[in-house]
Amino acid sequence: MPFIMIWGMFVAILVAINWLNLKALYTGTYYKLQQMKSISVAWVGIGGAGYIIGQILLSIFYTEFATYIIIISCIFLLSILTAYFSTNIHRYFFICRNLDTVKIVEPNFGLPKNERKYKYIYRQI
Repeated sequence: MPFIMIWGMFVAILVAINWLNLKALYTGTYYKLQQMKSISVAWVGIGGAGYIIGQILLSIFYTEFATYIIIISCIFLLSILTAYFSTNIHRYFFICRNLDTVKIVEPNFGLPKNERKYKYIYRQI
């Protein structure tokens, strides 16, 4: 039974992350994040770090075996990595389907490094 519950949660995380990714792609949230007009990424990192620390502390104080902590950590990392890779695959397909739109928004996209026009002078390395 726990195995089925773990896989169910794993699939639910994948579906939720992909749904949020598609929603963010088509509403312009990624563009706002690049322009720093949305929520600061630092706040998201602080929230995620707090969640991880809380889970580790709960696992240490309320379980008897260290193997539970290791198994939970491995499942957590597997689900996050899978969700991350699947969102990157969605971005890749989005860019392939909408290459003209991407080039309008980001004119330097796909150009060789010596032909790019930089937005910031100090970034010319």
